Amino acid sequence: MAPGQEMLWEFARSLFPDRPGALGINAAEAVSLRGPLDVPRLRAAMADLIARHDALRLVFVSGGDDPSIRFLDDVPVPLSVTDLSGLPAELRTVRLDELLRGAEDRPFDVYTAPLWQVRLIRLGDSHHVLAVTLCHLIADGRSAQLVLRDLGVAYGCRGGAVAPPAPVSGYSTTMDTGRLDGERARAAAEYWRDRLRPLPREEVFPSVDRSASVDTGIELRVRVDFPDRVTAGLRHAAAAHRTTPFLVMLGAYRALLAASTGRPRTVIGTTTSGRGPRTAEVVGQFTTNTYVATTVPADATLADVVRLVHGESALAIRHAAPYKLVASAANDDFSRQRPWPQMNLYDVWFQSDLPPRPPVFAGLTVSPAPVGPPADAPSAEAVPVPLRPDQPGWLAMTRKRVTPWVLADTGGTGITVAYGPAFFDRRQVTDWTRDYVAVLTALFEEPDRRLTDIRLSAERRPVGTSGATAPA
Repeated sequence: MAPGQEMLWEFARSLFPDRPGALGINAAEAVSLRGPLDVPRLRAAMADLIARHDALRLVFVSGGDDPSIRFLDDVPVPLSVTDLSGLPAELRTVRLDELLRGAEDRPFDVYTAPLWQVRLIRLGDSHHVLAVTLCHLIADGRSAQLVLRDLGVAYGCRGGAVAPPAPVSGYSTTMDTGRLDGERARAAAEYWRDRLRPLPREEVFPSVDRSASVDTGIELRVRVDFPDRVTAGLRHAAAAHRTTPFLVMLGAYRALLAASTGRPRTVIGTTTSGRGPRTAEVVGQFTTNTYVATTVPADATLADVVRLVHGESALAIRHAAPYKLVASAANDDFSRQRPWPQMNLYDVWFQSDLPPRPPVFAGLTVSPAPVGPPADAPSAEAVPVPLRPDQPGWLAMTRKRVTPWVLADTGGTGITVAYGPAFFDRRQVTDWTRDYVAVLTALFEEPDRRLTDIRLSAERRPVGTSGATAPA
C-alpha cells in the first residue's frame, strides 16, 4: 500500500475486519448539469478517464494487516443512471438528496474493481445531477475534484470541443511519496514518540449515549458562516502572526478547548495534502495525517496560543510520516494490537476544507449540487454515560469517531461541524459553535486576553465535572 492508504486501512479493518470497504468513507463530488447532455458521450469519456488514471483501476488482492494491491489493465465503466423526472417536484427533491447521500456513504467491495462510481440522476430533459464517488482507500478529496474536472475535459474532447489532455503520471509510480527511511524515519519516530505519549485517555466533549435509539452511523452537520468582519479580522490576525487563516482558526479552537476543559495538554488531529508538483494532477490517496500536540500554560493569552499552534504545526508537518511509523512510535504494542486505528492518537479533529473547483462540461451549465441534511435524530432523554473499559470496543471507537470534528474553510469564511447524534445533541454543538466564534473574534480584537478571562456558554463544563466522561 501507499503511505496515504495505511491509516484508512487500519481504521476500516478496526470496524469491519473482513469487509474494509463496508465502512462507507469516500471522496465524493456532485454537480448539477443543465443543457443537452449526451449520455453515450459521457460513458465514452469515462472510459478515457480509466485509461488516464491508473488509480481508477486499482484493486486490493489480499487482506490482513498489510494487504497487497494491483493495478488492472482495464475495468468496466461504473456509470449508473437514475431517472427521477417523472416524480412530483417535492418527492423528486427528497429522492435526489437520498441518492446523493447514498452515493457519498456507499460501501465498496475492495477486492472487486472498480472502486469508484459515477451516478447520473435525470431530473428533466435538460437537467441532470452528476455524482462522483471514490472509495477513500484509493483516492483523497483532491482526487474527487480531479476526476470530475478530467471527466469534463474528456467529455469535451469526445465532442471535439477541446484538445485531449496531456498524459498524467500514474499513481503506481508516485504512490511512495511520503515514505521515509534511514535517518528521516528515525527522527520522525523520535519526534512522535515524544509528542504523542502519553496517549489520550479522556473525552474532551461531554457526551451522552443514545446508541440504543439512534443509529451510530448517522452524521449530522452544522454550518457556520462567519460575518465579514470576523473573516477580515482573522485574516488580519494571520498577517500579524505571519501565519495562515487556517492556523489562526486552529489556534482559536485550541484556545476554546483550553478554556472549556481546563486541560493543559491536548492533541489535535489534522491533515496535509501530501502532494507536491509531481503529484498535483494524480488521482490517488496521498493524504498525510499529522497531530498537533500542545501544552498551554494556565496564564496564556490568545496570541500566545496562536504562536504555540503555529510553531507546533510547523514541526508536525516537518516530521509528517506514514501512519504505521507514527502509531508504532506512540504505542509499543501497536503490532500486537492491530488493527489499532488513529482515533487513539488524538483528542479532537480539525482540518481544512477544500475550496470548490467547478469543472467545465462543453455545452452545459455547471453548478454545485449540495446535499440536503438528513432528518435530525429522534429526541430522547439523554443521560451522560462514561466510557468504561468493559464496554464493547466498537462503541468506544464509534463514539470517538463521531466526536464533533471541524472542517474549516481555508479562506477563513466559516466552518462546518460534523457530529454523531447518537452521542451529541444539536444544542451542544450550537453552543459550542457560538463559543468558538466568540473566541475567534476575541483573538483579533483582544489578542492579549488571557484564557482565564474567557466566558463561555453556561452549558459548557470542563472535563472532570458533572457530565464529563471517565477514562476509556
